[in-house]
Amino acid sequence: MGDGLSTQLGQIAVEEESVEGTAETLVDADATQLAYEPSFSPNIERFIRNPNRATFSQIDAVMGKQAASIGWKAELKGSGSADVVPAWADSILGCGFVQATVVTINVGAITSGPFEPGETVVGGTSAATGRVVGEVKNGAAAVPMVVTSGTWQSSETITGGTSGASATTSATVAADKGFEYRPVSTGIPSETVGYFLDGTKYMIAGARGNLTIDLRAGEPGFLAFAYEGVYESVTDTALLSPTYESTIPLAFLNVGASIHDLSAIFTQLSIDMGNTIAERTSANAAKGILSFKITERDPSGSIDPEMELVADHDFYGRYISGATGRIYAELPSANAGEKITIAGPRVQYAGVSQSDRDQIAVASLDFELKTAGVTAGDDELQIGIL
Repeated sequence: MGDGLSTQLGQIAVEEESVEGTAETLVDADATQLAYEPSFSPNIERFIRNPNRATFSQIDAVMGKQAASIGWKAELKGSGSADVVPAWADSILGCGFVQATVVTINVGAITSGPFEPGETVVGGTSAATGRVVGEVKNGAAAVPMVVTSGTWQSSETITGGTSGASATTSATVAADKGFEYRPVSTGIPSETVGYFLDGTKYMIAGARGNLTIDLRAGEPGFLAFAYEGVYESVTDTALLSPTYESTIPLAFLNVGASIHDLSAIFTQLSIDMGNTIAERTSANAAKGILSFKITERDPSGSIDPEMELVADHDFYGRYISGATGRIYAELPSANAGEKITIAGPRVQYAGVSQSDRDQIAVASLDFELKTAGVTAGDDELQIGIL
């Protein structure tokens, strides 16, 4: 008999699979994110055999499909190096995101700005195009972007396709200046996920998940991952020995957040990607399930701004009319690889109710994240690490 397992002695390890549904061997480098509130829950089907006989007594059940879920929260922070991905990178990819490398191009004064997150910018001479990462106001030394075509030049005019902002470049692009994460609808990798608990390992394979972002005033931001996968095993396995990131997460303060152009006075912001995760049932598979697949998403969120006069911001009018606008928050840092931007380029209010915060009127606001248009897509949310 042991002396009990400590829930504080735990780790989460995630590794992208080479073959969907085939478990990877989890190693130290897979467990570098600091995990909060890890959990494991099996979902094992059992067929209850209760044939008609001369007794009410039941006989042995038949064990069926075997699945399980693993969930945890990770600190929303960068690696501390602009060219090194954050520890949670594999985890967010398995939740239906794609990663792109950010470059920057130096500019002079920005007119008619700011450049808006996610908008396409075009070079007046080169005709090169890029996607802006974060919000870029006048006074910024450079525009961070993901290059989508062409080769940017110095001394050309860069123009925003949505905002109409413009600036003149003063250099060519500087590479490896951060990372952008956006939703994707195809090519989502399957993951092997392990929860190590004080000498035991709970593992799933063929797993994909859902992401929730939780931001509260004065606290670190968190990414909450909820993975569904094929049950692999529970074994006695020693904790891994990863090298954790040394960066300290930024408190959700001084974020300059806005929604529908309102500089909101608020305490919390949450976003739920709303992924539908379906099992790929297969009678050929030993566990009855090949893997889990993201088949749909319905991203939404909530925020709690102080109520405003209708003349200042018409919450109910915008809700009823279906008006759209942007949501943006930025956790500022002067250190490369630690600044964080979160943007929803097209947001609709989905519900408004009245509440109070210490006798101050509050608009408890639900919103939905939408694509820019019918022919667009995979653009509802942008997370930048710069």
